[in-house]
Amino acid sequence: MEFPPEIVDIISQYSRPCFKYFLEYERVMRLSGIVKWPLLKTVLAKDHSVLPFMLAYENALIECSVCEIQDHPAKRKARTKALNELVVKLIL
Repeated sequence: MEFPPEIVDIISQYSRPCFKYFLEYERVMRLSGIVKWPLLKTVLAKDHSVLPFMLAYENALIECSVCEIQDHPAKRKARTKALNELVVKLIL
């Protein structure tokens, strides 16, 4: 027994992930030491044009982690503020 096409369409719409770039977002959060970044998550959910910048940021974090042994919390906070400003500029 098969479902009617209307039901199949509804099921396929609800089976799609709510947040498409979850894995990428979580990798960047882990690398940067940020627990959550609501602004970035909102922008990624609406517009994927920010994704290349986020991946470039991820690569920069990986390269910096090799060079820099200890990350100061104030430095991390300043970096997050600058990134928030960048995300806001990209969506405007």
